[in-house]
Amino acid sequence: MSKTRLRTAAVIGTGMMGPGIAATLALGGVRTTIVSRTGESAAQGLTTAHAQLRVLAENGLAEMLQVRDAVDRITASSAFDRTVEKVELVIESAPESMELKQRMFAHMDAICDKTTVLASNTSGLSITAIASRCRHPERVLTTHFWNPPHLMPLVEIVLGEKTSQPIAQAVRELLSACGKVPVVVKKDRPGQLGNRLQMALVREAAHIVAEGIADAEDVGRRGLERSTRRGAARVVANVCSGDDRAQRDQITLDEHADVLVHIVVEVGERLPKVGVVVLETGPTPHPVDVVGQQRP
Repeated sequence: MSKTRLRTAAVIGTGMMGPGIAATLALGGVRTTIVSRTGESAAQGLTTAHAQLRVLAENGLAEMLQVRDAVDRITASSAFDRTVEKVELVIESAPESMELKQRMFAHMDAICDKTTVLASNTSGLSITAIASRCRHPERVLTTHFWNPPHLMPLVEIVLGEKTSQPIAQAVRELLSACGKVPVVVKKDRPGQLGNRLQMALVREAAHIVAEGIADAEDVGRRGLERSTRRGAARVVANVCSGDDRAQRDQITLDEHADVLVHIVVEVGERLPKVGVVVLETGPTPHPVDVVGQQRP
């Protein structure tokens, strides 16, 4: 178990990530509350977390006794302030909006005890920027779980410019105690580690098609898809070739537009115009098609 124990936590959000993060913490011995805007959605998040824990037990990934104890450690609430005020760790898993996260963290920073650790599950937004409105940015960091969080072992711990090293170490020890494989990203850069590597693959796949080395269909074949997280090459190939799955892939790109724009700006280049969707930056980032027309 961790030498520096964080014994209570709140997980904000009941989408794809929040319940799995809560289940992970509960398995590690942390009393965890899932927080959502309404009692109904909070209860649904709790139901999801319980179901994910059962999956672990049914597949021999956790002992049944451990799962039963973990179930008892998770609660749900729609009382945001009252919940985050009394825990030692908060993990935010809200939509990828910089403005939303900045407001949320500034508010939590104002109402929480100064020793409370504030973490974001952002997949690529700058944690330094998220913490910029906080009076105590030293207790703010990223804990990026990979989807599905109750199954995927990797967690990226990203340090902001002012993040305390002892706090980062305490979080790393806790995540290890929860059965995860935490890696520390020392510099706060867009895309962290995993997403930067994934976007590099997407760019290279587009270049391969643009240079005529291979057709989009072959770039996205099953063998390549298996070598990528969620088939990054497949996403590019579908959009390049006009496959009817491209619309579904585009939804995924749109959902992560804020993160992708940060990565594109940092790298200083855009995907080549071979049929892939590129992102134009500006006051309102938006996808642009190959002929430069804004998508409706």
